[in-house]
Amino acid sequence: MAATDVKSQQHFAEMSQKQLEIYAAELYRHFNEERLLRRELENRNKQLEQRVTELASLNKLFQKYLEDYGVLEEAYERILGVIENLAEETRGIRARTRSAKPQEMQSK
Repeated sequence: MAATDVKSQQHFAEMSQKQLEIYAAELYRHFNEERLLRRELENRNKQLEQRVTELASLNKLFQKYLEDYGVLEEAYERILGVIENLAEETRGIRARTRSAKPQEMQSK
């Protein structure tokens, strides 16, 4: 019976050694996978930071464009008002000129 006990202890020791080797290989594989995933995450974070910077710059440019456009729109509205006033004055002058011509002709 003692020989059987020794044999079973050897068998368990061999199984334990194999299990440890399998476990060590799995740990190594997981460690490498995690390292690769961390690198990928770092790269993606850098890309994301770059895009955020680009978007912030584009937003700043767009805000400047909107500000400039608002100023131009106000100037356009003022110029349009002046042109409309000039057009109205011109129509008034023309109307007075037309009505004055027949009277001038009659006085001659």
